[in-house]
Amino acid sequence: MMAGRKGRPMSERLAKKRAGYVSPPRPELPSFELRSTNCGTKEVMKATKGKDDRAAPCRGFCSEQCDLNRDVRTECERGACENRTLQRRQFKRTSARPTPSTGWGLFAVDHIEEEDLIEEYVGELIHKSTFWQRFRERQHGELDPVYYCHLHGPYVIDATQKGSYARFVNHSCKPNAAYVPFSVSGRRRVGVVAIADILPNEEITASYGFEDGCFRMVCDCGHLGCSGWVHRLPAECGEEDVSSPPPSDPEPPSSPSPPAQPDPVLISDSDTESDGAP
Repeated sequence: MMAGRKGRPMSERLAKKRAGYVSPPRPELPSFELRSTNCGTKEVMKATKGKDDRAAPCRGFCSEQCDLNRDVRTECERGACENRTLQRRQFKRTSARPTPSTGWGLFAVDHIEEEDLIEEYVGELIHKSTFWQRFRERQHGELDPVYYCHLHGPYVIDATQKGSYARFVNHSCKPNAAYVPFSVSGRRRVGVVAIADILPNEEITASYGFEDGCFRMVCDCGHLGCSGWVHRLPAECGEEDVSSPPPSDPEPPSSPSPPAQPDPVLISDSDTESDGAP
């Protein structure tokens, strides 16, 4: 340490300040609309909600029925029951930071145990035909990357312009988390769930697992067993590197594209329908 007044040691921070040191600017994320619930047109919101036949009756307090619901990721709807983690937004603390090779990533702040719910994947609910249209426009233009996660059936969650911090999750050939479907009051939702213990400051990753269409993406996860690709080409596609989606509209990828993210900007939901937690 340097000496300060009266010979007392000077802290490194104070020494830098007196020497005129200016810390480098923090990297800025492109802005996106931070949301806590999914949104979409009235038609899509109606189509993505139905009755969940798997739900066991809940009495308002934890019982064997609640354990059955928890096993199939169906949340109960009554106040005192503890099987309402997604509705109560009981998520783990995370932070978005730049990564060496994959843009921005999501990192754990505290220790996360296996099976813990980390975050909900939130965005705009759209039909797969709209997904492929947006995918082609961004792939052949100079627009921002796209971030999608499969919801169920012909619908996907588009987190490109509006979404939650789960859009920061990068792909890995050896992931420590997974995209898991939940059911809340008959509405499908997607949570990011730990499949292994995650240490503080460790990056949270999931397998994107693209399986539809004759196209593939380069994987930069860096693991020793990395295949070099986010997924393998189907056998019928041949070995050529096809980098664009097929002309038909197959099911969209089951997870989002690698992030390059933003300082969240809260918005009004006046122009869209949303599925807030009960």
